[in-house]
Amino acid sequence: SEAKIRAVDSDSSHVAIFQYQGYQHRFQDASANELVRIDNSGNVGIGTTSPEGITSGVTSLSISDTGSKTTGDKTGVLAFKTNDGSYTGTYSDGVTGEIYSVAESATGAAYGLAFLTGTISGSDRAERVRINNSGNVGIGTTSPDESSVRL
Repeated sequence: SEAKIRAVDSDSSHVAIFQYQGYQHRFQDASANELVRIDNSGNVGIGTTSPEGITSGVTSLSISDTGSKTTGDKTGVLAFKTNDGSYTGTYSDGVTGEIYSVAESATGAAYGLAFLTGTISGSDRAERVRINNSGNVGIGTTSPDESSVRL
C-alpha cells in the first residue's frame, strides 16, 4: 500500500512530500528527488535510497543494535564517507571517520563513546578519542583511566 502527504507553502515555492510505501518512509522535494528514507528495518538514509551500514559505499546513517555485545563491539555507528579517489584507493569503503558506541564489558553491560579518524598515510584508520563508561576521556588511548584527560 502507498500513501502520500504533500506540503506546500502559500506561494507554492516550497514543497515537501512524505511517502509511505512498502513499510518504508520517504521524504522528497518538489521534483520528487528522494532526500531521506527510513527503511523497513529502521535504517535511516540521507542522500541514499538504500540505507546500509559501514560497507555500503554510499552516504548513509545507520544507528542500530542487534544481538548481544562483548568488549570492543561497536553498536550504533555514525560513519562519514567520501568518494574521493585519493582516499578510496586505500579504503574502498570510503569511511573517513566514525563516531560509535563501544561495549566495554564482556557482557555488554557498559558502553563508551569512540571517535575514529582516517588517513592514507602514517597512522592509518584508528580510534583516536574514547570517552569511557565512567566519563574518563582518553586521547590516543582506548583505555582512559581516572586521571582527567589522558594524552
